[in-house]
Amino acid sequence: MHRLVVHKNEPRFTVSTAKKPMAHEPLPLKLLTEKQLAAAIAVSPRTARRLRAQKILPFYKLGKGLIRYDQSQCVKALGQYRVSAHGECKTQN
Repeated sequence: MHRLVVHKNEPRFTVSTAKKPMAHEPLPLKLLTEKQLAAAIAVSPRTARRLRAQKILPFYKLGKGLIRYDQSQCVKALGQYRVSAHGECKTQN
């Protein structure tokens, strides 16, 4: 983690690579709202809500009415519904 250090009375900046002491590391997730996810996967917010209600899209319920999505998990979940083109090679086991 980098910190920007501003020196008093000097017009220069340095970047410190020292880690700030933390009680815990932050989550490596970037959670999206329903509207942000819908834009990312090119569907309407209504379709995103429907996919959530059908348990197709994984989501986090962080409180009453506070729903968030991890884009990478949602894209992975939607991959199960991919239809391959005719003649496309399938993975061999």
